[in-house]
Amino acid sequence: MITAQHIEDQIASEAYYVFPGTTATVCLLTLKRGGFHVAGFAQEPGELGMRLARANAKGKIWSHEAYLAAGNVA
Repeated sequence: MITAQHIEDQIASEAYYVFPGTTATVCLLTLKRGGFHVAGFAQEPGELGMRLARANAKGKIWSHEAYLAAGNVA
């Protein structure tokens, strides 16, 4: 079963970048499994942009983990 905690447990590290002169924020999550990278984006400044970009990236991990789980079930 995939849970929110399972998703958090997949994250090895995170990094953020805000493009100079913009509010465009990118979050890059590195996963423990194979060093796979997932990027999320937000169009908000500061802490809010970081939270939203991270949430966007985590949403992609859900899809990835669901795909892996489906492959293990079949």
